[in-house]
Amino acid sequence: LKEDIVEEVGRLYGFDKLPLELSARSLAPANKNPLLEFKGSIRSILRRAGANEILTYSFVNGKLLDAVGQNRDSAYKLKNALSPELQYYRLSITPSILEKVSANVRAGYAQFALFELGKAHQLHTDGGLTAEGVPLENERLSLVFVADAKQAKKYGGAPYYQARHFLATLLKQLGCDHAMTLQPLDDTVANLQETAFYEKGRAAMVYVGDTAVGYMGEYRASVRRALKLPDFTAGFELDVTALRSVQNTSSSYQPLPKYPSLEQDICLRVPAKTLYAQVLKIAYEVLHITEYEALVTQVTPVDAYQRPDDADFKQITIRLTVASHERTLTETEVSKLMSAIAESAHARIQAERV
Repeated sequence: LKEDIVEEVGRLYGFDKLPLELSARSLAPANKNPLLEFKGSIRSILRRAGANEILTYSFVNGKLLDAVGQNRDSAYKLKNALSPELQYYRLSITPSILEKVSANVRAGYAQFALFELGKAHQLHTDGGLTAEGVPLENERLSLVFVADAKQAKKYGGAPYYQARHFLATLLKQLGCDHAMTLQPLDDTVANLQETAFYEKGRAAMVYVGDTAVGYMGEYRASVRRALKLPDFTAGFELDVTALRSVQNTSSSYQPLPKYPSLEQDICLRVPAKTLYAQVLKIAYEVLHITEYEALVTQVTPVDAYQRPDDADFKQITIRLTVASHERTLTETEVSKLMSAIAESAHARIQAERV
C-alpha cells in the first residue's frame, strides 16, 4: 500500500527530520444529520413526558421470541453468537423492553414508562436484504407504560389510554397529532410478527393522514404471564422513517382571542362500527370551511356509550369550544356550526343528532 511506502521513506530518512506542523483543518461546520436531529427531538419529547430511555441489544434469546409469540424461523440466527442468549436478530424492539419490565417492578418501581430508539430487521421471508446481501434494518421507536395493581387504580381505565396519551403527546410536539387516526387491527395485520404480542381487541394501527406509522395497544395475557408483566401494561412501536416523513416542520402562531369562548356538546347516534376518529375527522373538516376557518376552535372527545338494548348503534359525544377575534359569539352562531357538523356526519356516516 502507498501508506507502507510512505512509512518506509520516513523511517529511512528519519522521522525526527520531519517538520512539526499541525495538519490543515477546515473550520467549516459539519453538515447536520436530519435523522439524528429527528431522533434527538423524539428523545427530548418523551423525556419531558416522563419516560425513561433504555438501550438493549439488537440480538435476543430465542426464548424471548417464543414468549411474545414471534416465530424464530422468521428471524436471522447467528452461527457464531457471542452468547447463547443473543442468537437471534430481533424482529421488533418491544419484546426487548418488555423483558426489562419485571426486574424494574421487583426493584420497587410501581409506575414507569420505558422507551428505546433502535433497529430491528425486516423479515427475511419477505426478501428483506440489501444489494450487499445483508438484512434490511428499520429505525424503530418503542414505548411501554407500566403500573402495578395499586397505581393502576388511580387511572380508572385501561392501560391502552395511557399509552395513547404518550403517543398523542409525541405526535402533538411533532406537529401531526391533528391527522392521527387509530384503526383496529384486522385479521391480516393481527397475524404479522410485528403485532404478535398485542391483544387483538385492544390494539390498533396508527395512521398519520394516510400513512401507517406503527401499532399500539395492550399485550396478550400469555405474554404478560410469560414475562411476568403487570396487567396494567401497554405501549406502541413506530417506524421512525415513516414518522419523519409525516412530520410537520413548519411552525405557526395563532394569537389568543380576547373575547370569551363558548362551549357546546353534540351527541350523535351512529352505527356501532363507527370509529371515534371518524366523527372527529368530520368535525375538523367542517371547521376548515371558509365560513368558520377564522374562528378559534377546539374539539375534544367527551363520551362513547352503547345502550344495552341497541346493539346496532352507539352514541358519541364531542365538545366544541369556539371563540372569535372580532366579537363575542352568540349561541345561535355556535348552534349553526354544530348543525353543520351534524349534517355532514349524517351525510357521511348516517349519524343522527340526539
